[in-house]
Amino acid sequence: IMNFKNIHFYLHTICRYFLATVILSYAFAKILGTQFTTQPSVYDQPIGSLTGFELTWYYYGYSFWYGVFIAVSQIASSLLLFFRRTTRVGIVLYLSFMVNILLVDYAYDIDGAKGMATLLTLMALFVFLSEYKVFLKYFLTEAPLFQDADRPNWINKIKFLKWVYIPIVFL
Repeated sequence: IMNFKNIHFYLHTICRYFLATVILSYAFAKILGTQFTTQPSVYDQPIGSLTGFELTWYYYGYSFWYGVFIAVSQIASSLLLFFRRTTRVGIVLYLSFMVNILLVDYAYDIDGAKGMATLLTLMALFVFLSEYKVFLKYFLTEAPLFQDADRPNWINKIKFLKWVYIPIVFL
C-alpha cells in the first residue's frame, strides 16, 4: 500500500528529472541555433505586421550570447536538479528563468509554447513548494548577515532614516 509520503517522493523525483531533461533540450536548441532563429522573410515585413512569436524570436535571436547565457543557466539548473543535494539551488535557478519564459509566452501569445511553459512552471513550483518550510526558514527567519552588534554604532543610531528614505525613493 502506498502512503502519501511515498507518492510525494515519486512525484517529486519524476518532476525533477522531467524538468531537468526537458530544459536540456531547450538549452541545446539555443546553442545549436534552432531556437530564437528567425526566417529571412520576416526581415522584409513591417514590424507592425509581425506576430508575437515572430517579434519575440527576432528580438531574442538578435543576440547570440544572450541565448547562450540562458542556455548555460538552463544547463546548470538541469544538472543541479538531477541530484537531491543540489535540488534547492537548482529549482530556484530554474524558476528564475522559467517564470520569465511563461510570462513571455503569454504576453506575446506564443501559442505553441504556452502549454509546455505552464506545465514546466507548475511542476517546478511543486518541487519548490515541497520544501516551503526550508525556504521560509532560510528567507524569513534566518538572521541577516549583519546584526546590530556587528554594525558601527553610528549606523544603528540612524537606521530609522530608512523609513524616510524608502518613501522618497518611491516618490
